[in-house]
Amino acid sequence: MKKHSLPIRSVLFFLLWLLVFVTAAAQQYTFRNYSVDDGLAQSQVYTMCEDNTGSMWFGTRGGGLSRFDGIDFKSYTVQEGLVSNYIRCLLKDAAGNLWIGTDNGLSVYNGKVFTTYTAAKGLGDVVINDLALDKEGEIWIATEKGIYHTQKNRVIAFNPENNLAAERFNCMLADAAGNIWAGSDRGLYCFSKEKNNWHTEHFTEKEGLPNPIITALSLRDDGGIWICTYGGGVAAYYRNTFLSINKSGGLASNTVFDCTDVGEGVVWFCTASGITKYDPSKGNSYTQITETEGLAKNVVMCVFKDSFGNLWFGTSGGGVSRLSSERFIHYTAIKGVFGTWVYSILQDRDDVMWFGTSEGGVTTYDGVFYKRFSERNGFTASKIKCIAQDVQGNIWLGTISDGVYMYNGKTFRHFNNRNGLSSNFINYILTDSSGRVLLATAGGGISCLLPSKNNTYAVKNIRPREGLADDRINTLVADRAGNIWAGAAGNGISKIRFAEDGSYTIKNYSRQDGLTSNAIRCAVIDRDGDILFGTADAGLIIYNGTKFISISKVDGLPSNNIYSCILDANKNLWIGTDKGIDCIYLTAENKIGAIRHYGKPEGFTGIETIQNAVWLDKRTNLWFGTVKSATVYNPGADRELKTPRVHIAGMHLFFDRIEETAYGKKTRAWYPLPDSLVLPYDQNHISFDVIGIEQSNPESVRYRWMLEGFDKNEWSPITAKREAVYSNLPPGTYTFKVKAMNERGEWNEIPAEYTFTIRPPFWQTWWFILAASILVIGIVWFFAASALRKLKKENVQEKQRLEAERTLIELEQKALRLQMNPHFLFNCLNSIKGLIAEDKPEQAKIYLSKFAKLMRSILDHSMEAFITLENEITGLQMYAELEKLSRDDAFDFSIAIGAGIDPSFIEIPPMLIQPFVENAILHGMAGKAGRGRITVSFTQQENYLHCVIEDDGVGRTKAAEMKQDFMQHKSAAITVTQERLNILNKKLNLEAIKITVEDLTDVQQKPCGTRVTVLIPFQQ
Repeated sequence: MKKHSLPIRSVLFFLLWLLVFVTAAAQQYTFRNYSVDDGLAQSQVYTMCEDNTGSMWFGTRGGGLSRFDGIDFKSYTVQEGLVSNYIRCLLKDAAGNLWIGTDNGLSVYNGKVFTTYTAAKGLGDVVINDLALDKEGEIWIATEKGIYHTQKNRVIAFNPENNLAAERFNCMLADAAGNIWAGSDRGLYCFSKEKNNWHTEHFTEKEGLPNPIITALSLRDDGGIWICTYGGGVAAYYRNTFLSINKSGGLASNTVFDCTDVGEGVVWFCTASGITKYDPSKGNSYTQITETEGLAKNVVMCVFKDSFGNLWFGTSGGGVSRLSSERFIHYTAIKGVFGTWVYSILQDRDDVMWFGTSEGGVTTYDGVFYKRFSERNGFTASKIKCIAQDVQGNIWLGTISDGVYMYNGKTFRHFNNRNGLSSNFINYILTDSSGRVLLATAGGGISCLLPSKNNTYAVKNIRPREGLADDRINTLVADRAGNIWAGAAGNGISKIRFAEDGSYTIKNYSRQDGLTSNAIRCAVIDRDGDILFGTADAGLIIYNGTKFISISKVDGLPSNNIYSCILDANKNLWIGTDKGIDCIYLTAENKIGAIRHYGKPEGFTGIETIQNAVWLDKRTNLWFGTVKSATVYNPGADRELKTPRVHIAGMHLFFDRIEETAYGKKTRAWYPLPDSLVLPYDQNHISFDVIGIEQSNPESVRYRWMLEGFDKNEWSPITAKREAVYSNLPPGTYTFKVKAMNERGEWNEIPAEYTFTIRPPFWQTWWFILAASILVIGIVWFFAASALRKLKKENVQEKQRLEAERTLIELEQKALRLQMNPHFLFNCLNSIKGLIAEDKPEQAKIYLSKFAKLMRSILDHSMEAFITLENEITGLQMYAELEKLSRDDAFDFSIAIGAGIDPSFIEIPPMLIQPFVENAILHGMAGKAGRGRITVSFTQQENYLHCVIEDDGVGRTKAAEMKQDFMQHKSAAITVTQERLNILNKKLNLEAIKITVEDLTDVQQKPCGTRVTVLIPFQQ
C-alpha cells in the first residue's frame, strides 16, 4: 500500500486542483436563437440574405424559404412557385429581386411571384451551389456542371478554357476590379477580362492553397480574399500570396463553411465545430464560440451581416443564431465554482475579478481561469454579500452569516461578533484612505474596524442606541466632506460626521425631512457631489446639499424597485432594478434628460439585479450581478442603432385580406397593397398591418400612425400594436401614415404611407348633387314664382280691396254728405228755430231731439257694413218727420212691413233706402200741387228683401224741367248709391243688389209719380 500512497495523493491533489481552477468556459454571448418552434421552416439553414425591406431570408434544406421581419416568419415552398424546397444559395440583385439557387435549378422572386430559369432559358434542372453579382449587374452561377451567367434575361454557359463544363463549382465571388473568382473541388479559379477576352488563373496546393476543396469565398476588408476550405482551414489571399490559418493556429475546426470580414480586421469563421472570431485588436486573438456560449448548434454553415449590424449564423440542425452585439457577455454557473446568483463583484489592483455567488465562498477570475475559495482554503462556505479592497490592498469579504474576512493575498483573517462586531450579517463594506473599514450590518447597525498597532483592529459599533436611524443598514457612502451616509432598510438615512479624535455626530433623515421612502438600498456620489439613493419602492432620491429630490416611475423610471446604482466612466448614472438595468442622463436640475433601458430583448438576460452587486472595471466595463449570472457591459461594443424600416405590411377590408377581395387583384411587390384603391361607400371598415423592421431588438419597436383626412392631423399615442383599425369611414380620400421608433426612442424620419379613396354613394356624387341642386332650384323657383304670382295676385286683390274700401269710405262720406244735405240741415234748423220763435219750445225740443238722434244714427251707421232693417226704418221715419217739419207738413210718409218679416233679424247695408226717399221728397214733392204721399214697403221673396219706394209726385220728366241743382243732387245720390252697392257686392261677395226705377202714369198716361224697387239679398 505504501507503494501506492504517493500516486493516490497526486491524484487527489489533481482532483482538488480541478475543483479550484477551471478555464473560462462559462462566458455566454447574447445570441437570439430561432428554430422550427419559432416559425423557421426547417432547422438546417445553409444560406441567408437580406431584402430591401430589411427582412431576412433563410434557405433551408427541405423547408424552402423563410422570410423573417424580426417578429414573424413566413415560409415559401414549391406550392408558392419555388422550383425546389432544398435551397443552397441566395442573392439579391441590383433591382432588389431575390435569386434562389436550389437542388433543382434557379428561381427568382420579384416580391410577388416566383419565376424559374428553365432549359428554354438556358439552365434547366441543375444543382446551384452559389451565386455572385458582378459590377455590371450580371448574375454568375456556380453549379454541379460548370459555370453560367445571365445575359439579357437568358442564362449562358461560361467555359473560356473549354475544360470547365463538367467541373463542380462550389462558390463564386466578383471583386471590385471585375474579376470573377470560383472555388471548386480542384482549387481556385480567377477569371479576368481583357479586351473582351477572358483569362483564367488556376490556384492549387502548389500555389499555396491549404486544401483544393473550396467551400466559400469572401472579400477581405483590405481588398484580398478569404478562401474557406474543407479540411484545410482558411487561406487569406492578398497580393498574390496565400496565408493559411488552421486549427493549430486558433480555428475551431479545419472545415470552414463560410466567413465574413466585418471591418477593422475582425473576421468571423463558420466551422464544423462552432464559430471562431479573429480580432487583431486583441493581440491577434481567436475566440471560440460554441453551444456552451449560447450558439444554437456547433455546425455553422453560413454567416451574414445585415444592414442593422447584426451577425446571423445559419446552423445545421439548430436553426439560426443572431448576435446583435457583444455589449453583454454573461458569466454563467459552473457547478462547484461559480453559482447562478451573483451577490457581489470587485476587481482588485491586479485586475482579478472577485465574485460572491450562490455557490458559496468566493470565486476569482483572471481572464483565463476561475478559482474558488471555500472552507477548504481556510475560508468560509457562507455566501459573500459584499467585497471591498482597502488602501493596503487587503480584500475584505462580508458574509451573510459568518462576519467578515480579510484576505492579504495569502491567508484569510476572520472577524465576527466574538471579535466585537455588532452582527455577523454584513450587507456592505466601505473603506477609506485612513484604512478604516466600515461594515453595514443586518441587525447591528455599523461596525467600524479601526486600524491599530501590530496589524490589529479596534472595533467601534454605531447602533440606534448611539443615535443611528436603524440597526439594519444596507449601504454606506462617503461624501466629499468626509461624512458617511448610511442608508437604512426601513428608517431612512443617517449622516455620520467623524471628528479627528474618533467621536462622531449623527443626523437622521426620514419622510418628515422630504424622503419619499425610508427603505434605502444603495447609494453613490455623482459628478457634482450630490448623493443619489436607490430605494425599494420610490425610485431615486437625490440630495443636492439642501433638499431631497425624488425621481420615480412617473418621471420615466422603468421601476421604483432599485437594487444598485453606479456611475460609468462618463459619469452617467446606471441603476439595476427588478426589470433590468438603465443608463440615466440627468440634467443640471436633477431631472431625467434621457434614459436607456436594457432588459432581455436588449441582451441583458439576467433581468433581475442583486443589491449592490455592481462594479466599474479598469476597462470602463460595467459588471452587474443578477439572479442568473454575472453580466459585463462593454460600452465600446454598444454600437449605434438604426431607426426601424417601417412598412405597411397589409390591409384588411372588414375581416378579409385586401388581396383576397375584388379590390386587391393588382398589388404591389413585397407587401400586398393594391396599386390604387377606390372603394364604394359601404366598404369602409379598413385595418392596416404595420411592421417596423429593426432586427437588433424588434420587440422594442413602437409605432404611431395617422389617417390624414380623418384624424385631424394628429398622431396616435405610441403603441406596440401593429394593427391600426378604422371603421365607418365617410367618403373621401385618405392617406395612412405610420412611423416606428427603436429602443432608444429614435423615430424614422419619413413615414410609410398609403393613399386610398372611398367613393360617395351616387346621391353624394357631384353629378347627382348638381342634378338634384338644379331640380331643387327648379322646384324652389317654381314654387317661389307661384308664390310670387300668388303674392302679386293677393297684392293686387289687397290693393283692389283697399282701393274699394277707400272708395267705399269716400262714397259713404259722399252719402253721408248727401244725407246731410245743407238745404235739409238748414231747413231743419230753421224749422226748429221757427218753433222756438212761435213760442213752441216743447215741439222745438222734440224735433231737436229727433234731429240729434238722426245725426247720431247716421254717423254710427256709417261705420257699419250692415245694420238691421229695424234701425234703417227708424232712421227713415226720423228723416221723413224732419223733412215734413221743414216743408210745413206737405206730404204723408208711411212704411209698410210685409208678413213674415222680423226687422230686428234682417240686415241690410246702411243708408241704402234713405237716398231714394230723399230723392222722392226733393223731386217728386217739389212741384206737386196739393199734399203729396210717399210710401215705403218691405216684403220678402225667397232670399231677397223687396223694398219699394213710391211717391205720387210730378214724375221724372217734370222734375227734369226743374232747377239744375236738384237734378245734380238726384243724379249724385243715385250714382253714389249704385257705386256703394257695387263695391259691397265685390267686397262681401254678395249677390247683386238690384235697383229698378219706373215712372207711374194715370189712365190718361200722364205722369203721376215714381216707383223705385230695390232687391236686397238680406243677412240674418
